[in-house]
Amino acid sequence: MSSYDISTLSKEEEEDTEEEERLRGIFAEFDRDGDGTIDAFELKVAIENALEAPIEAWAVEKMIAEVDRNNSSTINYEEFVHVFGKCGMKSAKDVARRWTGVGKTVGSDFSIALPTQQGEILKFFFAGALGGGAARTVTAPLDRIKVMQQTSDMKSTGSSTFEMFKQILKREGVRGLFRGNGVGLLRGSIFTGFVCGIFGNATKLLNNYIETSPQNRFYWRLVIGGIAGVIASFACYPLDVTYARLVTSSETKAVSLWRTISNLRYFRASSSGLYATLMAIAPFAAVDKAAYNYCKDKLQQHAPNIRPVFTFTIAASVAGIAATTFTHPLDTIRRRIHVSSLKKKPSVLNTVRSVLKENGPQGLFRGVSPAYLKVVPSLVISYAVLEHVLMEPKKQIS
Repeated sequence: MSSYDISTLSKEEEEDTEEEERLRGIFAEFDRDGDGTIDAFELKVAIENALEAPIEAWAVEKMIAEVDRNNSSTINYEEFVHVFGKCGMKSAKDVARRWTGVGKTVGSDFSIALPTQQGEILKFFFAGALGGGAARTVTAPLDRIKVMQQTSDMKSTGSSTFEMFKQILKREGVRGLFRGNGVGLLRGSIFTGFVCGIFGNATKLLNNYIETSPQNRFYWRLVIGGIAGVIASFACYPLDVTYARLVTSSETKAVSLWRTISNLRYFRASSSGLYATLMAIAPFAAVDKAAYNYCKDKLQQHAPNIRPVFTFTIAASVAGIAATTFTHPLDTIRRRIHVSSLKKKPSVLNTVRSVLKENGPQGLFRGVSPAYLKVVPSLVISYAVLEHVLMEPKKQIS
């Protein structure tokens, strides 16, 4: 063997030795009592210390079961290396973040790596914006039909969702189904990015400073989701009004963004539109986030073998239907105010009275059919993109 081969071999052996020492050091951080195995209590403490987030006991047991090859209910060093030895782990935190993604958990408050550094915070906002933009584009036709039904009385447009779909195609072609989607895409991306970023970071702060039980966590998610919705609504309000006026225009061609914005003295002159937006969006975001995480937690706990894609699909569907049912009348009032004449400056109460006088109580539920059709694929797509961006690649366990 040449001197070159010997020096190369020595370098490789040196790197292997360094990797071995690093892995043993990481394993020792998990193995707190030094008995050569990691039990459920040690894993729970190590994960919570590394991620600064609580983890349920049932989730810890499931994580151990995924790695435990000899059915001892503990993890020895050989089992640890079998899963994490070739992953390039540099620290206990790297292992903790990957380990929480090894099991069937998807998108819980701990299994999505909670942001602790600036780069991770920005990643949270980016993931939410990307998911919101994708969902908005796919469901744009249904959203336009929903807004058109909400802002018109039954006498002028009594068409069903399918009939209105055909009418738009006949009058404006395929492009008509996506009228205002540029503004809608921008608004959806910004809104979802804000909600995702604020919710993720606020959840982390809550986990760091407040001890919450599984029961109380649902109510905290309601509060955090509502606050995130309020902040996001403030950020997107001009775009929200612009979108509503674009999609309800009576012209055969899409109104230019310039003309729409130039007529938006409305949202500066009247605060009622903003109040209505906050009344509709904040509860929607609160119910959506709380219901999604609650359903997902229950599915993971009671149906651990269900595939992850079904977990977040079911959870997102339930959350979307619940949020839409609870907030649709408020959303109808919001949209009515958005497209009202600039001279009227309607209040929330006057708008409610007007809808009830024209159409009765059912008028508050105008557009609910396309809203239901839209919300399930919208949230499923949004959460799917979100979790794909946020979740680190997982090592397949053999």
